[in-house]
Amino acid sequence: MKKFSAVLCGVVACFAFLLCACNTDSTIADPSASANLPSEISSSSFNLYEYRTCDQKYEGKYLLYQYEEWDGSGIANRDVFVKCENGEWSRILETGPENETGGDVILAVLDSEGESWKCNAEKEGKVQRWSYVLYSSKYGKSWADRFARCEQGDWVVRGIPDIRPSPVFNPDEYRTCDQKYEGRYLLYQYSANYWMHSPHPAEVKTILGAYYKCENGKWSEFSYVGPENKTGGDVVLVVTSDEENITRSVLECNAENEGLLQYSYGLTEYSYQSTMLEQQISVGTEVSVVSVARCKQGDWVLCAPSSSSSLFSSSSGDATESSSSVAASSSSHEILVGPCKTETEDNCEYGTLTDERDGKTYKTVKIHNKWWMAENLDYADSAKTPSLEGKSWCYADDPENCAKYGRLYIWSAATAACPDKWHLPDHDEWYGLLLAVGGYTTAGVVLKSQSGWSSGENSVSGTDAFGFNALPAGIMFGNGTFNGLGDGTDFWSTEESLGGVVAFYLSYDYEYAGLLNYDKNYAFSVRCVMD
Repeated sequence: MKKFSAVLCGVVACFAFLLCACNTDSTIADPSASANLPSEISSSSFNLYEYRTCDQKYEGKYLLYQYEEWDGSGIANRDVFVKCENGEWSRILETGPENETGGDVILAVLDSEGESWKCNAEKEGKVQRWSYVLYSSKYGKSWADRFARCEQGDWVVRGIPDIRPSPVFNPDEYRTCDQKYEGRYLLYQYSANYWMHSPHPAEVKTILGAYYKCENGKWSEFSYVGPENKTGGDVVLVVTSDEENITRSVLECNAENEGLLQYSYGLTEYSYQSTMLEQQISVGTEVSVVSVARCKQGDWVLCAPSSSSSLFSSSSGDATESSSSVAASSSSHEILVGPCKTETEDNCEYGTLTDERDGKTYKTVKIHNKWWMAENLDYADSAKTPSLEGKSWCYADDPENCAKYGRLYIWSAATAACPDKWHLPDHDEWYGLLLAVGGYTTAGVVLKSQSGWSSGENSVSGTDAFGFNALPAGIMFGNGTFNGLGDGTDFWSTEESLGGVVAFYLSYDYEYAGLLNYDKNYAFSVRCVMD
């Protein structure tokens, strides 16, 4: 079964121009001679050679001056440089140093730029951005940003500064830096909005992480970079429940929860600035795993990659899926409960559930600390449960498929379909099942039934190692089209997100399993979990 998930893509258009200076010779220039100056500079009130005296302070450095030029179809900004050599400014150069942002280029700022570009003691060390037009015509504009820092009276061209907002957090109030934490890090995650300039301009709403290291009894200043191996037990996660755009299963790390895993995921939104349409365009969102941590002696200790895998992605109503949406950790998690079933033996802990509403009996299985249905729900009595009327189906409207695979329910019906003392799993319960059986990278194998799935070149066989017995029941799209019998299955959760609902998926051609966000009007299978 192939489903469709939105993948964030950005397309950046840029213009490159060759500068046409009259003379690229870098020999010493006669300051009174202006024949080598472009007419736009010659006719202006600005004189590059009178801007600064070429003395020892500027020896080997460059002045950068920008001016507008009409090329017959549009206007573009041009860069010109002069270099201070042996006490004299050179003739006009087409290019500056190989690394123009290394501190060797002085931005020539006109008096008309106003007070904001006065480099004085008050602004010493401050970084400012300026934007300039690469090209402008009746079809639109393309522009770029540069940065300069006020250094001893000059605006010195620098690289893109780190403009990520700093955290508002005091590590001393969270933990005492004592022998227990010596050499270890605290990780604090916080929501941030800022204007990103690399690799392309975009307004970003995302989750950042700040690390604090315990050294000699004191917490260090924050750093965006933690230890090289963040999952080796050296990072303690600061657990909060009120961070905007971060969702966690916030549990207290106590004796009862010792050894348990806890996750968080965060929302990242991008808004790109279109150079041709001159407007902000929101191009998408991502929801990613921020951290997975294990409860150890009172602390949540990081134990899984914090940025390598997507937890779930937005899904559209089409019938194709990109494999890049597969939620897969770069390494398997520790299995919390051992496999109980092989091809020859079955030692799983089973039970039965009798639905008193219609008398049907279902097989159940205990995985870790929860009882799950080991079969798909097949309940459709709309007289006893009016909310089910017209909201569940047998695949292809064939009753035999209901008998084998259970029914397919739209989400509003699924929330009311489970029998008494059982309920539709929430997001954390599905996630806990994933972690209990070894994580994303193995769940797609060990939860699938041993037979019934499509075979072929890309197929991945199931082992049903925990007795869950997931069958490839297929789905129904919102337009009433059935799809994927034998190829895959999805199970509803109670979690609403991004305008849809999170569901647990498995596919015949993935060893992975995970959580995706789907339209509420899709019809999926239902597995209930005991209250």
